[in-house]
Amino acid sequence: MKKTISLMIFSIIKKLLIFSFLIPIIVFANTKEKVKFVKCVDGDTAKFERNNKVFTLRFLAVNTPETKSPKKGVEFYGKEASNYTCKRLQEAKTIEIEYDNKSERKDRYGRNLGWVFLDDKLLQKDLVENGYAKVDYIYDKYKYVEELKEIEKKAKEAKKGLWQKESNNTSNSKKKNKKNIFSIILDVLQSIVNLLSQIFKVFKLT
Repeated sequence: MKKTISLMIFSIIKKLLIFSFLIPIIVFANTKEKVKFVKCVDGDTAKFERNNKVFTLRFLAVNTPETKSPKKGVEFYGKEASNYTCKRLQEAKTIEIEYDNKSERKDRYGRNLGWVFLDDKLLQKDLVENGYAKVDYIYDKYKYVEELKEIEKKAKEAKKGLWQKESNNTSNSKKKNKKNIFSIILDVLQSIVNLLSQIFKVFKLT
């Protein structure tokens, strides 16, 4: 009897411990928390303060052109994206971060990953809508990704922001391909002419 009661108590304690670990996860996922803006980094990264601690946040599911990469340098529309993000963050009265339960809490560089809301408006949505960012680094079914993809499609069709260069690159690539094909045809024709010329000489000598 005592053994049975002991097992029951142990089972209850075990369940309570498991539940206590789950509560923070449940509360943490897809909930917004207010933060203070500290510093701009670039178009898709910034520093914030929470509970007197400063941390770096990489905006989830988007990617703006580089401005500080030692390898890539300053990419097309990078400064415009960085300036836009910085201005929005500085002017916002309320900044909230939402962590996605489908995403890792941090990336490989130790930066937090999350959705950014400025005065109840999703910053990632504005970045994509205005052509400052692409939808990128999608590793799961994140909360707002489908909406972002639809917005990206419209921005791309309208050739907004960074899509101006993408459109030009595509056009130039098509022209280059046509030019290459034309050059190949000319080379083939020239080879045929040379061959016919050689054949004609042979028949003339005989």
